[in-house]
Amino acid sequence: MSIQTRNFALAVAIIIFGAHIPVWAQSLQKTDEVQEEDVFAIVNGSNITGRDVSLAAESMRNELENLPEQYRLVVLINVLINQHLFANAAKDAGVEQDTRYEERLAYHTQKSLRDTYVETVLAGQITESNIKKRYEAEVEKLPKSEEVWASHVLVGTEAEANVIFKLATGERDFAELAREHSTGPSAENGGDLDYFTAEQMVEEFSNAAFALKIGGISDPVKTKFGWHVIKLTDRRLRPPPPLEVVRDRMEALLLRDFIKAKTEELRKSANVTIAGEKID
Repeated sequence: MSIQTRNFALAVAIIIFGAHIPVWAQSLQKTDEVQEEDVFAIVNGSNITGRDVSLAAESMRNELENLPEQYRLVVLINVLINQHLFANAAKDAGVEQDTRYEERLAYHTQKSLRDTYVETVLAGQITESNIKKRYEAEVEKLPKSEEVWASHVLVGTEAEANVIFKLATGERDFAELAREHSTGPSAENGGDLDYFTAEQMVEEFSNAAFALKIGGISDPVKTKFGWHVIKLTDRRLRPPPPLEVVRDRMEALLLRDFIKAKTEELRKSANVTIAGEKID
């Protein structure tokens, strides 16, 4: 389907559908919630299923991005209904004998074969073992950056910061001081900022925090936000994201590599000529 045709199909569906979300669709407005066996419409005896919706969503991904999420499912269903009706009208008009139909059919057959091969044969090569190996390889590439875990008390003046410093280096609990005196958003958590890298904080704050030893408390530090007294809780090398968080990314990288390798293999064994020049 060309971009112009897809845009036309969307436009027609939106005109018919308007801004109304039918009651039957209000509990299932996201395309990723669709089950393949769901039947959303019956057109002249033929079912429009969740699988049809998924294929249409994949084909029209770019166009759907311009629609609010709550409209996408119903618009897709209307596109499929209209597509089905136009297909029947085309058959009645003898379009199946038109060379333009045959050319499009040949192109989309090749594309569907390629896509299905990638989704089944190549994606089938992705295993838990090679996912873990790829994850470990990607982790090795990550820069080894240090991060610290600190808390702070933020006040408005140097005089206030000096008082906090004396109390904090005395017997007062740092978290209690933060809850009582800090004007920063972390006050309710006892000034706890969790782990952060140097780049995540303003320079003056990072320099003071990273210069501390574990358990140490800084002299008052001035930043654009005010005056800080900082306590260091811990320091470590920044851990990589857990595998489960980046699993989809690892699978995508593996699939990309499999496609690249297969493409190179196929082209080496094929006789390909482009614009009169043979390609080895």
